[in-house]
Amino acid sequence: MQLNRRNFLAQAFATGSIAAGVLGGGPVRAGQTGFTIVALGSFSGAKAAMGLDALDGVNLALKDAGFRLANLEVRLVVDDDKGEPGAAMALAKHKIGVEPIDVVLTALTPSALSQVVPLYASAGIFVLNLGQAPQALAEQGCSPWFFDLAGDDDGLHEAAGLLMNAEGIKRVVVVGPDRLGVDHAVEVLGRTFQGQILATVKTGEGVATFSKELGTIRHLAPDGVYSLLSGGMSVAFVHGWGESEPLGRPRLFAPWYGFERINLSAMGESALGISIVGTWASDMDSPVGHRLISGYESEFGRSPSTWSCHGFDAVNVLDAVLKLGQGKMLDKDAFRTGLRHAELASPRGTVRFNSNHFPILTYWQRVIVKDAKGRLNLETKGAIVRDWRGHAAACPMRWEELPQAGAATKKNGA
Repeated sequence: MQLNRRNFLAQAFATGSIAAGVLGGGPVRAGQTGFTIVALGSFSGAKAAMGLDALDGVNLALKDAGFRLANLEVRLVVDDDKGEPGAAMALAKHKIGVEPIDVVLTALTPSALSQVVPLYASAGIFVLNLGQAPQALAEQGCSPWFFDLAGDDDGLHEAAGLLMNAEGIKRVVVVGPDRLGVDHAVEVLGRTFQGQILATVKTGEGVATFSKELGTIRHLAPDGVYSLLSGGMSVAFVHGWGESEPLGRPRLFAPWYGFERINLSAMGESALGISIVGTWASDMDSPVGHRLISGYESEFGRSPSTWSCHGFDAVNVLDAVLKLGQGKMLDKDAFRTGLRHAELASPRGTVRFNSNHFPILTYWQRVIVKDAKGRLNLETKGAIVRDWRGHAAACPMRWEELPQAGAATKKNGA
């Protein structure tokens, strides 16, 4: 991992030229010799796959670091909301003021996350998010206390539209659960997709059969289908997709989260050929990626997912920022500045934050294939869009990049 213009930052922090301001100054905790991380998420229950994988990525990176970040001993506190509405807020309220907290890592539903972020912000506690975030936090609701490592879902849907254009798709049907987020995803897809979105076919939550939905798709006769289903619903849809004949075989496209490790092995050969839009795959060649994969498989006996990558990245970026203090704690403004200017050597490539504190990412096309051992796997075909910067202009935060030698300071925005 590197930090953008690391020497300049370290000097600025050491001399105090990056001053404490209205966003909070002073050390994170005076005289501090340890660093407390709270992991708040859904780590048990029916929707625990994302949280567990992200937490395992955190634990792997901490183990690699000897549970010390920049010579500070790390204490990891795990709070499980068990996927229950309201539990995350209760856990957050209970911890604030009761024990010292330096950073919170979140792996929550978007609705739960939108509730806890203002609470932590009012207490001056940084949040690094590892799961899906509500769109408001990337735009008008952005916060100087909130950083996202998972990425803006708008990037997935805009990239999907660009991919379908490149693949010659002219008529598409979107299928997804009956949630408000699906309508937003369809609107975003339409920003880049040049063909016709024929319909949005919505399903009930937790359905296990899709004969009605597949019948509607057959009637509409699209040449492409964009699936926003996840978890067991994604598995069931793919099984129905493979068994339903004749569909005229439209192409199936989807965001990565419905086709991660826990789902892919259950889908069978019906999944072959599906195009997935994502930010990482295990065949992406990098030393840090190999370290994640080998360590994760050795430690947990399974392959890492993109969620695992988010947790792994969170610890590594914290370590790099804390090292700027040269063994001493940074004040909160300096800590925020370190995060803003970090250039993270991630399994996903070099990741840095945009002005809304969401990552600037590259989105890739991956296709489901059989590997040499006959297992379903994801093969990376190429980049769809590089360095997607999103809609950060809608975020009211404005901060400047540190000046490079011979170059004027410039804004880091959308």
